[in-house]
Amino acid sequence: MALGLHSGRNSRGHFGIITWFYLQDHPKDAAWLDAEERDWISNELEKERRLKLAGGHVTVWRGLCQRNTLLLAVALCFANVESYAFVFWLPTTINRVSGFSVSVSTAWAALPYVVGFFSVIAAGRMSDRSGERKFHAAVPLMLSATFFSLSTVPGLSFPVVITLLCLTTAAGFCFPPPFWVLPTLTQGDSAAAASIGLINCIGNLGGFFGPSAVGLVLARTHSYPLGMLILAMGAMLAGLVLLAVRVPRKQVEVTCST
Repeated sequence: MALGLHSGRNSRGHFGIITWFYLQDHPKDAAWLDAEERDWISNELEKERRLKLAGGHVTVWRGLCQRNTLLLAVALCFANVESYAFVFWLPTTINRVSGFSVSVSTAWAALPYVVGFFSVIAAGRMSDRSGERKFHAAVPLMLSATFFSLSTVPGLSFPVVITLLCLTTAAGFCFPPPFWVLPTLTQGDSAAAASIGLINCIGNLGGFFGPSAVGLVLARTHSYPLGMLILAMGAMLAGLVLLAVRVPRKQVEVTCST
């Protein structure tokens, strides 16, 4: 195992060196693109830059302290409370309802992610076509919480539970594509990059709190449905927090028109 990890690190290091020499800093320097493709990408990036400047330049420090940045960080933290723990406890949930062996339950646990693979593509396309981001991120989170809560109802058959779990994953996977566009709508390049780093840093704390909270609840109450409801509450709170994010109307209108 240690040898495998060591070789994996070396491989990543080699690819990092290749990336340094192969990737270019700007689309106009990308030799593997046609001239028309380079011009189109450069023009699109220039349009985005002008749009951000029209809304006023935001420094890195102001970007970190902005209301939207903090709300997005809290929303991601709540969302990760559910998503990380959902990954850990999904095979157990299937095993409890179906009575299958551990290996068969683990195999069934792959089905929701197959559904999620297609939903994340559809979500990105729908959000791009409409130009709307906030509701495309918030509503799926609340739907995911609803489906997950319903899956904890006692007495449900395995087909019903696996269907609800697939819907939970499908809705949850719809959230990231529009969510990660939100920090870039009103901030300059440097401020947006710093804000995304802060949002991701705070958001990843949910990956610690979610599994820990479920473990604590199960140890204290031995109530599996209660533990799962706590996870669903995290997704619901994330959706509600996202509704408080303010997206400038000017940005939405221009995005939709393009």
